[in-house]
Amino acid sequence: MFPFRVYRTSLRMVYPEPIMRSLHPLDHVDSDWFCKHVLPELTRFFEAATTGKLQSAGEKLGKTRQGIGKSSQKIERALSEWFSDVSLRDRSHPKTFRPTEAGEALVRFAEDVLARMEQFMDEMQHLQNGGEVRVATIYAPWLTYGAQVEAAFKERMANASVNLRLITGPKYMDKITTEVREGRADVGITSYPPKVAPPLALTRMPEHPMVLIFPTKYRRLPKEKEVKLQKVISDDPDLKIVIFQRSFDVPVTNRVIAYVRACEADLGPSQRIEVDNLSQAKDLLLTLPGTIGILPELAVRNEVAKGWLKAYRLDPPMQLWTWGIIHREETSKPAVRHFLDCLIRIAKG
Repeated sequence: MFPFRVYRTSLRMVYPEPIMRSLHPLDHVDSDWFCKHVLPELTRFFEAATTGKLQSAGEKLGKTRQGIGKSSQKIERALSEWFSDVSLRDRSHPKTFRPTEAGEALVRFAEDVLARMEQFMDEMQHLQNGGEVRVATIYAPWLTYGAQVEAAFKERMANASVNLRLITGPKYMDKITTEVREGRADVGITSYPPKVAPPLALTRMPEHPMVLIFPTKYRRLPKEKEVKLQKVISDDPDLKIVIFQRSFDVPVTNRVIAYVRACEADLGPSQRIEVDNLSQAKDLLLTLPGTIGILPELAVRNEVAKGWLKAYRLDPPMQLWTWGIIHREETSKPAVRHFLDCLIRIAKG
């Protein structure tokens, strides 16, 4: 197909205008040509039409009066390749710049273009210079590393800020992935991360063992560093275990229940305390001395270091707890790049 501008004028005499538009829409070649010949002159025409004076438009843009007039003529010649006898300026008033009906249509188009340009520049300002990073995450990694990561991030960027969303419940891994894929989050942090496809990428982080957690005030704390779950339960029939709600169908809950059964130490429903999230689990362990929990070592690192909880290795060990960071393969946001670097560096120690 020849470029539309070559034969539009001649075909106007044959076909009604609505048929012309349907038969010959603008193609990529026409769009490229329009951008080269019309858009470069658009601001000058707009200023001339809105100020009503070539001289005033020239002074505003730092151009000569003649230069502004030539820009108007260039657009007229360009549009005449599509439409016959295009006139954008009413020349019956030579001392002023009055747009014709076609000129007024071009002014409205220019207003839209300039408004979109301002919107685009604001968006670029936010993308390139903004310090906000939106994070969708589970509890454990953020409760462990969040404060340290934010402090390091703010050292790099004066206007750094983290907009945090804690994700729990069924299919939390898929929810976090969707948040990043659909652009509502810049970074996703999840355990048992799913496979992702471009433009997303997954950065896997160090795996952590699952450990048996006791409140420090528990009256029968094991003396060994490695314990058998069956013995712990048989020694204390009143012991209760804190687990995440089974209705959530989350991997860590399923693995804990399977491990308990494999150890022939199954606790009945009355001995289970189901919670919605990690924060609730730790609150119960800290306040109820007769409780235990099987949690990722990462999730209780801070509380163990402060002496509030005690962690023991399991015999036999459970499958390691895995987690990772979901993000775009390539991001144009400097803030996100700095945040990811801080997070990965701190988490990997």
